Amino acid sequence: MGDSERCRLLDFVGVFRDKSLNKSIIKNVTIHEEEICQLTCFLEDTCKSYNLGPPVPQPTGEGVVVIKRVCELSSSHHVSHPDYLVSRPGFIYRPSANLCGVPCPDKQSCYPVDNGGFSCLCPDPGFTGYTCTE
Repeated sequence: MGDSERCRLLDFVGVFRDKSLNKSIIKNVTIHEEEICQLTCFLEDTCKSYNLGPPVPQPTGEGVVVIKRVCELSSSHHVSHPDYLVSRPGFIYRPSANLCGVPCPDKQSCYPVDNGGFSCLCPDPGFTGYTCTE
């Protein structure tokens, strides 16, 4: 299948509060809404996850204050590199699940790994097991 025939599917699963991936950052952008960060990641072919900074009020000069956030796109995720996931107050880390052709058990998401394989994981931190309830 050529590049023009590809369809990229990303599903952002899980929210890791006060965490971020500290390596493999491929792009930094300033955004107003989280959805723009997700869209930017989707449009960047190598993006697998993103870090979203805390809201920062910024005056515009006309007496209006806008909220800005840093969006850091990463070419990796915590599945491939668990040691890259670090504590970072105010940030959230959002990994994407590649909707692979290999089905995972119900409630688990399929993540690509660097060797071309996949791993099935529960989307919410702290849950494990076949049904993600343990």
